[in-house]
This record gives sequence, structure tokens and C-alpha cells, in this order.
Amino acid sequence: MVRAPRDGIVLARSVTQGTIITSAISSVAAGTTIVTIGGISRMYVQATVDETDLASISQGQTVEADFEAYPGIPFDGEVILN
Repeated sequence: MVRAPRDGIVLARSVTQGTIITSAISSVAAGTTIVTIGGISRMYVQATVDETDLASISQGQTVEADFEAYPGIPFDGEVILN
């Protein structure tokens, strides 16, 4: 069993089950990256907005986003202009 040092989702898996890896406490090796984890405390959505709607959007405005992967579960957020 492998435990992550923080919450997140696996973005990439570098090894498969049964792969022999180098110990991170070895004096001659730095260890092996087995997964890449992405933090989930703050998520970003990049959205395309029709230019006729731009005037009604402002920095800090609250929004509600829906995703096909989570039907019926709205996610709250706010507008950050870049």
C-alpha cells in the first residue's frame, strides 16, 4: 500500500502493479516517482464566453458550474479574469 502525503487526484501513473522500485531511503538513489498527484483544494475551469455576454461578467462574480461527470451536482465558484 502506498499513501500520499496530501489529498489529491492521480494525474499520471509511472509504474504498474508488481513493478520493483528503488527505496526512497537508499543512500545511493533518490527513489522512484510512482505517481503524479494534483491538488484538489482549488480547481480552475477555463470557459469560452460569447463577446455579447462579456459586459455582464465581472471579476469576483459567483458562478455555478455543472459537469457531465457529476450529473446533478452543481459546483460553486467565482470569476477570475486573466
